[in-house]
Amino acid sequence: LYPGNHGAMQIYDNAPVTITHTTIEKNYFAGIRMENVSPEISDSLIQDHNGTPSVGQFYGLFLTFSSMPVITNTHFKHNDVHIYPTDDTSSYTDGGGNVME
Repeated sequence: LYPGNHGAMQIYDNAPVTITHTTIEKNYFAGIRMENVSPEISDSLIQDHNGTPSVGQFYGLFLTFSSMPVITNTHFKHNDVHIYPTDDTSSYTDGGGNVME
């Protein structure tokens, strides 16, 4: 992965996190990088995570090692990739009301 910062938030090891009414935008690599965690994300905006040809793609949510967030009423806008599960053990639950553009 990229050296240094990997996003506005990095959440690890089953941390009990709830993200609501939050704007996460214009971060290096990812808005939120998750590892082995399943946070609830709702009523939020995740936008403008854009890489360059020299550094590669950027992600709204970057999911690794059994990360399974539940996402509801969240707007994903202008990210290279909105939600990226890196392995077969990571996925997300669409709680409804999400917009991806």
